Amino acid sequence: MPILIALLVGFGLGWFYFGGLWLTVQQISRMPRSLGLMLLSFGLRLGLVVLAGYGLLTHLTTQTVLLPLLACTAGFLLARNSLIARINRPI
Repeated sequence: MPILIALLVGFGLGWFYFGGLWLTVQQISRMPRSLGLMLLSFGLRLGLVVLAGYGLLTHLTTQTVLLPLLACTAGFLLARNSLIARINRPI
């Protein structure tokens, strides 16, 4: 069960991180101070992912955290691939 939870948490974090990246890229051309937007977006996205990942790892009750960590990473990358497929799909 902790592995499934870690996979789902990783997937949600991936959607947040890469979805936020996509929204930031969409807004950069419209903003006069795009460097500030990029840095703010990166800091917020990375901060949330690191804090949530740390929280996940500290609240797991298993003796080993390697498998949940790998599951979380796999979910994160699955979200990335699903967003790439969604964005590249013609509307």
